[in-house]
Amino acid sequence: LESSGIKIEVSKRYFETNVGERYGTYSARTGIFNIIFDDMARANDRKREKEKGYNYQKNQYHCLVLSLIPLEKDLVKREFCKEYAFMLSKVERAHIGEKPRKVAYEKRLLSKIEKRILKIIKKAKKTNAKQVCEDTFYDALRYSNSKKYGYKSSFCGKSHFYWEMISMFLAVSVLAVVISIAWLISKL
Repeated sequence: LESSGIKIEVSKRYFETNVGERYGTYSARTGIFNIIFDDMARANDRKREKEKGYNYQKNQYHCLVLSLIPLEKDLVKREFCKEYAFMLSKVERAHIGEKPRKVAYEKRLLSKIEKRILKIIKKAKKTNAKQVCEDTFYDALRYSNSKKYGYKSSFCGKSHFYWEMISMFLAVSVLAVVISIAWLISKL
């Protein structure tokens, strides 16, 4: 990659996310009973959290991050450089009261990193260092829709929340188009 004017920095990132309460139960109850039973389920979750000693432990993530940086310092600013995160391990749960589960990803990690580096080399041969290293719209969507990038608070000059809203808007737009097409086909 040095001949293409690119270097890769490898770093380890650790971040935590809060664990919330469950949103609801998966039953066919309706009306007031649904509210009552959901509140009882949340109360049981909080009780189990204290009894089991989970102590409202946060979700924990350990990642290995490859950062693509041009050798020419002024070509791309550091905060606009492309990153690829690979999950090393995580301890997470869906909601409070649930037992934290630890998962390690060491087995496939090296092959994933090798595949990514080969793709970067292939792209570097076809384009210049700026195009390889600079974040794009698609990278922003990748960062906002993957847990692996939870350590990034902003990218492409905008906040994480901004990109989540853009992703949501795109998903709703695609869904609206699909529903419209299905409706038009059903009317034919």
